[in-house]
Amino acid sequence: MEQGKGTERRASQRFAMDFKISIYDHENGRRFLEDSVLHDVSGVGISFLSRSPQLYQTGQRLHICIVLPGTDTLEARLEGDATVVRLDAYAESTASVGLLMDNPLDFISGMHQVPREPGQGV
Repeated sequence: MEQGKGTERRASQRFAMDFKISIYDHENGRRFLEDSVLHDVSGVGISFLSRSPQLYQTGQRLHICIVLPGTDTLEARLEGDATVVRLDAYAESTASVGLLMDNPLDFISGMHQVPREPGQGV
């Protein structure tokens, strides 16, 4: 079957998301590159919008941290390694960066200390 213009070529369906994402250079001691916003996710990859596309090149290994919405007492994130597979110009000085995940993301959570009012029990 021929694939026409606009036909989805990805093996996994994409889902729009707007969680905060931090990007690190995997090959240089996990040097911080930038914070951005997740654009979409699929079963095997993600994309985000970069205001510094010059930091990325196809084949580059990255470590990512996706911050999940939390509560006053719980903080959670997804972390993992990925490879840059696509860079698409999006707007002036901005690009969509497509990543292929090396493995499933790790779920990491932690509790915040909640200040208690004097006289409150545990």
